[in-house]
Amino acid sequence: QPFTVKITGGPKGDVAGNLMRIMFRDYGDNARVVAVTDGHGAAYDPEGLDRAELMRLVDGQRSIDSFDAALLRGEGAFVVSARDPETVRLRNALHNTARADIFIPSGGRPNTINMRNWHEFFDGDGVPTARAIVEGANLFVSPDARKRLAERGVLVVHGSSANKTGVICSSYEVLGGLVMTDGEFIAAKERYVADVFDILRRRARDEARLLLAELRRCDRCKPLHVISVEASQEMNHAADALYGAFMQRQPDIAEDSLWRGLVLDYCPAVLVEKFRDRIFDMVPRRHLYALIAAYAASAIVYAEGMGWLAGVGTQRDIVDVVRNWHEARALMLRLATAVESTDMEQSAQVAHLLRHGGVRRFTEERLGLA
Repeated sequence: QPFTVKITGGPKGDVAGNLMRIMFRDYGDNARVVAVTDGHGAAYDPEGLDRAELMRLVDGQRSIDSFDAALLRGEGAFVVSARDPETVRLRNALHNTARADIFIPSGGRPNTINMRNWHEFFDGDGVPTARAIVEGANLFVSPDARKRLAERGVLVVHGSSANKTGVICSSYEVLGGLVMTDGEFIAAKERYVADVFDILRRRARDEARLLLAELRRCDRCKPLHVISVEASQEMNHAADALYGAFMQRQPDIAEDSLWRGLVLDYCPAVLVEKFRDRIFDMVPRRHLYALIAAYAASAIVYAEGMGWLAGVGTQRDIVDVVRNWHEARALMLRLATAVESTDMEQSAQVAHLLRHGGVRRFTEERLGLA
């Protein structure tokens, strides 16, 4: 569906520039950027700023005040350079006054939206000028202001979720450097980058589905940004416990089929195809432990929702919980596939229940909790 976006951070900024590049690439004409501000100026067009012109600025590393004003179309559209008090004021207010479906702060000073000015994000009738804020710039909204915005109906995607794929991407840079030589990386780079992008899309989709499912599950009893922080805390707590158990017991990852399989599942496909054995020979054991811990714990939270892993993890050994859940998932996937290949009635519904309910039930039975 068509959607509109307003952005702080200009075309030559890494976050804002790449944000525009990705939106236009993936969503085409459905994505309209109505407002952009940076340190040099601002541009606004309620009909959507010309895509080709924005990309000219991104590719040329130009600031937004270089936008060609002849390409503006909408009523009240403008381009300004922040050179005097009036244009600075206009630029500084645009992220509040421009209307859009989504506001993505991708640059700007910390706590730009704060307790003194958060109400400026609403019009005279108390309606927010954007339905959601996705925190590309982690500190743009102060914690107290974020709470006030959420209380007034704005969905705020916390930076811990909005920027999670950036952290994941860095982990794959490290992994690639540990496994491949410079020459090998250059030779595999195009494929490696494509594989990592596929992984990042899946992780972003997992995160979004988890947050929105939890928001519905509690009937908006908590704001979205609080759910985001709590989800990260649950994943991190379980991962830390699993890593601690690994460090104490020192399992041989390469010789354990489950742990080995999780490592290979985590890795980009090209790394597995070309350097499968080298992954276990060249990546330090502690690094493999941390990798499995984070990957295995987050997979459970994404699949089961918040609370289940935290609860079961206090009742049983965390290694047993994680091992039994991942083994149960593999079994349920095989059973669901087998059911779908039959001609029995309601095979699709049975397969769905196996995939989405059977894993938890089977795990609890194996752990003696059901």
